[in-house]
Amino acid sequence: MILHTAANLKPVKRILRNIGVPPDDIDELVEKELWLQLLPMMLCVSAWFITILHTYIAHYGFAAFSRLIGLACFWVPQTFLNFGRAFQLALNLVSILVALSVCGTIGICISYILLIAKVMRLYYVSAKYGMKTEWSKYNIYFILALIYMWLIIINAPALVVWATGVHLRSSFQLLDDPSRISGFLSTMLAAVLLLKDSFPQESYSVAVGMRWTIYLISVIMLPFCLIHIYRINAAVHLVLGLVAVASLPGMVILRANKDRAKDE
Repeated sequence: MILHTAANLKPVKRILRNIGVPPDDIDELVEKELWLQLLPMMLCVSAWFITILHTYIAHYGFAAFSRLIGLACFWVPQTFLNFGRAFQLALNLVSILVALSVCGTIGICISYILLIAKVMRLYYVSAKYGMKTEWSKYNIYFILALIYMWLIIINAPALVVWATGVHLRSSFQLLDDPSRISGFLSTMLAAVLLLKDSFPQESYSVAVGMRWTIYLISVIMLPFCLIHIYRINAAVHLVLGLVAVASLPGMVILRANKDRAKDE
């Protein structure tokens, strides 16, 4: 922000233009008499409406797919569902290992698929049984899934480089991987959120408060991220980290209750 302000000073602009640095888009629009003072506000409002539209489309898409999958899998026995939980745990571990050893973006994609599956399951359970807490948890994970998708978009170039390396050199490891740290952090945080429904299940108000906290953080971080798009990585990790930390007490309490029940 400081560098951007300094670059907009007239003497600095003149120097930058003389050395061949292109001017800001605003300057070009002003010179062509296409700039309006209300244009930033108009773009912000239009982006907000488009975001709301995409959110509704994603919500109804999740709803349709979860109902179809629920109708197709209602006959599945409980033992198979228990195997599915073990398979989910294995995929979480695989995503972390892949993010560290192969390509961070691939690990992010694996975690994202698991997150989408959890969102659809939460919607099906909340719609079928009408549980307020499950519905609130669905809203939390739904927003997390939309936010998590940005990690795939931002780190997609690393996936392209990895695929090129596999095609040209038959090398399945991306040595200089810019997405490795992001992939490791996001898969670790996603594993915490996916392994347990670890929000305080007895408190509907806590779940609602967590949902609005995610909304607030996202709104505050949006202008900060628009200055430099790669800051979205930090914003998404911040949201995932806060939600994961908030879920840890619930996991500890559930574990303690299970141990107490066994002792009794």
